[in-house]
Amino acid sequence: MKKYRGVFPALYACYDSQGHIDPRGVRSMTRYLCGKGVSGIFVNGKPGMEPGLTVREKVAVMENVMAQAEGQVPVLCQIGCEGTEECRELVRRTAECGADAAVVLRPREWDGLSSLLDAWRRTADIAGNTDMIFCDVPIPSSDEEKRLLADFGRDTRMKGIVVPEGGSTAVKQYRQVFGDDISLFATREAEFEMCISLGADALIGYLSAMIPEICVRLESSLRFNTVRRASGDSAVLKSVAALMDTCDAPSAVAREVLKTARGVDCGAVRPPWPEMTPEDRERAAECVRIIRSLG
Repeated sequence: MKKYRGVFPALYACYDSQGHIDPRGVRSMTRYLCGKGVSGIFVNGKPGMEPGLTVREKVAVMENVMAQAEGQVPVLCQIGCEGTEECRELVRRTAECGADAAVVLRPREWDGLSSLLDAWRRTADIAGNTDMIFCDVPIPSSDEEKRLLADFGRDTRMKGIVVPEGGSTAVKQYRQVFGDDISLFATREAEFEMCISLGADALIGYLSAMIPEICVRLESSLRFNTVRRASGDSAVLKSVAALMDTCDAPSAVAREVLKTARGVDCGAVRPPWPEMTPEDRERAAECVRIIRSLG
């Protein structure tokens, strides 16, 4: 039985005037997303998070999301740090916080499929009862690789796979190897419609925090084939995605849109990420106009 379906927006890290994690901001954004009917919240994934956050800061974000969500929606936490020990610590803290799932990136020491799967199994051992969702899963190119991956997929802790950007065709290949009980997550809103049509189950979206209700409604429309409604919502989503794809500082633009159109203050970007250019300000204003036109 699939556990994860629907829309899981990436939460943007919220900062105070000193550049520290702002618990009130994190809780405010969590409250806003829960109120939009999302299926869950994705924490500590880029570009929702600026580079340079420590494990302690990532845990602070996660703890405040968990405290505000109070079990209303599942919380998925990305596991990806510079060093192996940092990754292990974040896995442990994710399990202690009671997060629903750890979204695990490919470890740096990967040098073959067997070693990758062994590393992921060791990660799952640390996580205890926390569900496991894996990123960067290789597309099998031989019968032996299919066998190894299919065996890995039978681990009951494995609940999902994140489909790579531009990899909508990988949906069918993953489904063939892992069967129907594993949730497949698209990662780009502009590709969501195609991925759903091919058999994906959910979206981990970096833009959907700005228009969560549109993404939620689109997912429902695509699932139940209400084409007329889906076409309008798809056009809105693709318009916002096209604007964001041309931004020099997409994180700064997203923060401006969230503050102006949604009343959620995430603070400024934290260096070394750039601030908005004049052109980005125009794109942010257009995104705000689109969102406000939705009523």
